[in-house]
Amino acid sequence: MSIFLFLLFTGKKEKNYFDTIAINDVKLAKAVPGEWRYSREEKFQTFEDFQKRKIKYPQ
Repeated sequence: MSIFLFLLFTGKKEKNYFDTIAINDVKLAKAVPGEWRYSREEKFQTFEDFQKRKIKYPQ
């Protein structure tokens, strides 16, 4: 029984938060007239940039 439990729990690798949400990192289509992004320029941010950011918390 203990061998079965050992094999059951050692075979699975738990994903961290960033691995789980990485599937949402999709490239946006080109903006069309009428969209907010069409008339405003923003700095491109990759998922890796997002992970490296320094979070500022209120004191």
